[in-house]
Amino acid sequence: LCSSPLEAEAKALLEALSLACHLSVPCWIRSDCLPLVLALSAPHESWPWRISAWLGIMVDLLARHPSIKVSFFRRKLNARADWVARSAARDELPQDWMLILNIISPLLVHP
Repeated sequence: LCSSPLEAEAKALLEALSLACHLSVPCWIRSDCLPLVLALSAPHESWPWRISAWLGIMVDLLARHPSIKVSFFRRKLNARADWVARSAARDELPQDWMLILNIISPLLVHP
């Protein structure tokens, strides 16, 4: 439950970071939320107050796991993730979506 898109993005990134740290796997997490990615390297005084606690946890996790990176990835370049998010939001995500996604990927085009 989030009250803004920024909160939802922050919660999703925190979950991804937590999972990567728990699995102890080096990885590169890409987010299409530029304000969130920029906040990770900004002074904590400038963090949006609604997500400052989550940002603190994320910065700590990244410091303790240098093999995990976060970077900005333009949404229009990530049509696959966008399709999954939109389908899930409409409760239309098929059970075998990972298999389907590989098949329909060439058809996914962002304007």
